[in-house]
Amino acid sequence: MLIEKRAAAAAGRIRWHIDWEPSNASSFVADPGPFIDLVSGAIKDVTGRAPKLSTTGGTSDARFIKDYCPVLEFGLVGQTMHQVDERTPVADLDHAHRGVSRTSSIAISNSESARAPRHKNRSLTA
Repeated sequence: MLIEKRAAAAAGRIRWHIDWEPSNASSFVADPGPFIDLVSGAIKDVTGRAPKLSTTGGTSDARFIKDYCPVLEFGLVGQTMHQVDERTPVADLDHAHRGVSRTSSIAISNSESARAPRHKNRSLTA
């Protein structure tokens, strides 16, 4: 490993040892299902395009919470990602904001519908 090579070169005659501990940050791929469908539908509502489901975005911080709740990443991409002068077009920022807002609105609406009391259809007369 690169770290071990660098440590050996820096240590010279000093004895050293690295204990590699397991991490809770294993990689993952989210399975298709209601959560993916919800977010994909909201993004399509906002942008007019179906999102491309992909794992090409690099390492995801979602790996730390994937065992506790459904996860996916949705956000900005670009040529300057994580660089000193990172920037994005305002239209892309607007789409991201509206996509998250739409997802939240649908999720809250679905949650409230699920909790609403179920009544039989009744006719009202005056």
